[in-house]
Amino acid sequence: MNSELAQVLESVRFQPSPFMDVIQKAKVLRAWATFCSCFSKPARFTKTLYSHLNQHCSFIAHFNRHGFYDVYFTDSRNARRFFNQFFSGVSTEYGSDWWLHGDYADLNQAMRDVAFALRNVICSQLDEMQAAEDAREIAHAQAVLAKHGYRAIAGKVGA
Repeated sequence: MNSELAQVLESVRFQPSPFMDVIQKAKVLRAWATFCSCFSKPARFTKTLYSHLNQHCSFIAHFNRHGFYDVYFTDSRNARRFFNQFFSGVSTEYGSDWWLHGDYADLNQAMRDVAFALRNVICSQLDEMQAAEDAREIAHAQAVLAKHGYRAIAGKVGA
């Protein structure tokens, strides 16, 4: 754990909310930190984290936890949109910041602080995800060209 993340986790002080006590908020924050450190592993996207994101962070449910994960974490463009909410404070789906106000503002701000503490880790994962997608797309394009008797050579297509 990096020192910036440790400082965030140690310094946060939650207030109880109507449907979530301080212990539950701390559990969500720990789940968030674990998930951000390696979001390519679906098992780290817990039911607790999913429930908070769709109930208190301005994300729609996408039918269920697995659907939500598929929408946001199997494509680098959507993963960037997701994390941008935590970097910018503006809801990805609704374009507002109301998720940073009210009963869950303390937890949501702490989630932003964790994202900032792990920004290098998150951005590195996003870059790796994009590179893998690019490689798959290039391989697919080369296969299609080869099927039709063509090949790609350093940015050019030739017979």
